[in-house]
Amino acid sequence: TTSSAGEAMGRLASRGIGDLYLWGDAATMADAHHLFCELLRARWAVEEKDAGAFAAELANGTVPTLQPYERLPFKSFKACQRTGRCLRVHAMRLFGVARFAGVTNVMDAALKLTPTAGARVAHVFNDGLMSWPSLISTVKSPDPALDLMNDAQAGADAYVKSVATLLDTITRWRRALPDPERVLLAWRETYPQHFVTGDGSGLARARLRRTVSGLGAVPDLACAPNVTGGGYAALERRIRERSKAGVPVVETFDLYKDRGDLHLGPRGGFEADCTSYCYAPHLVGPLFDRAVVALLRPPSGRKKRVNK
Repeated sequence: TTSSAGEAMGRLASRGIGDLYLWGDAATMADAHHLFCELLRARWAVEEKDAGAFAAELANGTVPTLQPYERLPFKSFKACQRTGRCLRVHAMRLFGVARFAGVTNVMDAALKLTPTAGARVAHVFNDGLMSWPSLISTVKSPDPALDLMNDAQAGADAYVKSVATLLDTITRWRRALPDPERVLLAWRETYPQHFVTGDGSGLARARLRRTVSGLGAVPDLACAPNVTGGGYAALERRIRERSKAGVPVVETFDLYKDRGDLHLGPRGGFEADCTSYCYAPHLVGPLFDRAVVALLRPPSGRKKRVNK
């Protein structure tokens, strides 16, 4: 069995973690909102914080220029149990996390901005759905000269390389700290999309189209009820094989592969949202339970997978 998100966060707080950073794109922002709701349901005292002010402190002149839709953090809140233990959660909105040159600078700053001296810090990373194959935000890309959008294999190879490099970089950074135990790391797999495709991947870029009189080929407005693999699921396997960092992995494919019913679906016109997930407590609980299990498991020379 798995615990609720409230119980999972309680385990983090009991281990001296003062800050939890969730890195990723809009899907990660949704995770933060869902966690906020879950902690309210668990009767934690939850208070929204000024994310903009904290972002200015966290950057402190060391973070490269971000896009208008990016902010570190985009959302922050503080949650306290009745026991008095508290945890701050920060949703770090960044497209193309693996190619962001300022990651370790931000992690350095995070250690200095803990709510109490010596508090531990946890980071859960994800690169975001829009990273592959185009490696969005090419100014962060290791090789912006590659025509990644039109060369699927080059895009996949570059994505795998960039994520593996990120995992190796943050692991070396952690090991070099005076007290490595102060920092907990985990990598969250990218959630599956559920567009109707011919290959079962559910990816937006592979969605099937139908012919409509006077409009030509338009995408199917329905979301597939389930997906079978490929896409990011296949890339995650390659990342695990390539990286030697030992960062624990939070698996998500098995949780979400059959939940096409949780997407927003048709959005008017000929657009459908088969990417964003609605708030579902019965999935948010297991998700954050897995994240906490991964964070509390010490990194090793071989990457650990968490899917229980």
